[in-house]
Amino acid sequence: MDHTLNNSDTSLDLSQQLDAQVNQSYEITTNFGTVQGTVSYIGFDYIELVEASMSTVIVPYENIVSISPI
Repeated sequence: MDHTLNNSDTSLDLSQQLDAQVNQSYEITTNFGTVQGTVSYIGFDYIELVEASMSTVIVPYENIVSISPI
């Protein structure tokens, strides 16, 4: 699933699309940089990733520019 966000996307739409993607690896590009990791949790307005270093990263949907599987 390659997903580029635009202004018509909502948090609920994104959380529903990603819900089946828990335990899958993704690269998420944000306004502040890129993070890679395994999806550990899909919240209503954020996604939680576990990076290779075992760090947990919480990314608010409003900061996501694109999501790509890795």
